[in-house]
Amino acid sequence: MAGGGRSRTPTSRARPGPVVAAIAFSLTAHGSQPRKDRRTPYIVHPVAVLRILSTELGVTDPEILAAGVLHDVLEDTSRTPAALRRRFGPIVTSLVVELTLPSDLHGPEVPDSLKTRALVRAVQTMSWPAVLVKLADRTDNLRDSSNAGWSAGKRRAFRSQSRHLLRAIDLRGRADPPPAGLAKTLAAAERLVVAQLDRGARVRRSGTTSRR
Repeated sequence: MAGGGRSRTPTSRARPGPVVAAIAFSLTAHGSQPRKDRRTPYIVHPVAVLRILSTELGVTDPEILAAGVLHDVLEDTSRTPAALRRRFGPIVTSLVVELTLPSDLHGPEVPDSLKTRALVRAVQTMSWPAVLVKLADRTDNLRDSSNAGWSAGKRRAFRSQSRHLLRAIDLRGRADPPPAGLAKTLAAAERLVVAQLDRGARVRRSGTTSRR
């Protein structure tokens, strides 16, 4: 073949990259599952996390991006770590496992305070790439919370949990600084969460003022 290239049969195809494969995997895994508003297809959330990581934070590492897309697959679907490992390898699988709440913490009947304590404990040992995905996930959930059909109390609890999360990450960073290559990106991700908390506070103050 001219140029010494490898011949390819008409039916052969290159395997998709991990990010494209992650979107397809997540779409199939979540299926018809809706977001908390019971209307929006769930896949909208993983894709939003991908956009935050890639567009707003400038992340280019395909394994971190793939983990961002897949972060809820083990927690909210029937897919297993073994299935992820076969398709995406040990690094992506490890990140998704880190981002997965234990099964006894699932469901609306679990007190928010219990989930918050578990989250604070988790980020104390979570790898820094997983923390980055968690912050992108939190950013999108905060942006979406006003449309999720949550009560005002649930939104307050989620914002409070987010502040606990930021404090835990800050304390972790003082004792165990992130790698130089991730430090600026993590700081930018924290600012995204803070911006949403500040926006929520302004909206609440505005609403209180308008009712007077």
